[in-house]
Amino acid sequence: MPLHSDTESNAELADRVKSILATKRLTLHQASQISATLFGRGTPYYLHHNLYYDLSPGHFSPSLFQLVAFSRISDYRLRDWLRVFGFHIEEIPRLQIQLRSKRTAFLESSLDDRNLSVPWFQSLHPGALPTDIVPLAHLLEWTEPRRLASLSAFHDGGFLYAQIGSEDALAFPELLPGNTIFTVVFANGFRQACVTGNAVDFIRYPPGKSPKDVVAVIPHEGRRDDSLVKAPEWYWCLYSEALE
Repeated sequence: MPLHSDTESNAELADRVKSILATKRLTLHQASQISATLFGRGTPYYLHHNLYYDLSPGHFSPSLFQLVAFSRISDYRLRDWLRVFGFHIEEIPRLQIQLRSKRTAFLESSLDDRNLSVPWFQSLHPGALPTDIVPLAHLLEWTEPRRLASLSAFHDGGFLYAQIGSEDALAFPELLPGNTIFTVVFANGFRQACVTGNAVDFIRYPPGKSPKDVVAVIPHEGRRDDSLVKAPEWYWCLYSEALE
């Protein structure tokens, strides 16, 4: 389906809608009559025969109901009709992230259009990767955009994504970005669940216990343990060997 550029004028937009309908051998008048038959003239789905004129002043945009009617009549996807008029449903998850919520909510991860092209990259080192620290630009370079549908190896495989609510952050600290949860087992059998940031070496030891008493560390275990404790605050310190 031909898509609308955000820079198009309203006159060009009207021409675009006309050309889209023409691909289905339809005029706006015919689409209007079909919408009246399918939905009724008194419903919000009805497509007025003077829609092109309404578009020209620049203050009018079809309602969601009318876009549904366009989709039903033309057999083009609703998401494509939304994009024709400048609405991109893949922006919904981004807006969800920006809107603060008291409660945790799932993010919709299936709205990206698989037919869209995205910027892509390729490796500059087809063989073994460098072992030292190098800038990312020395490892990858931009290449031709690729369609999302072609990136089958990167599909999420059923993962769920959620935005942690402000009032749930303390209840589920292990779900916050950058946190790691694990259970430490001591020689006497005592277990303590810990949640830390990226530095897992620093934990709060129970009274009388030290690193020498640790016999095992069980990753990803302890989320619902009553002994769950947060790690002490820690800081990265940068220094130069030239000053030694």
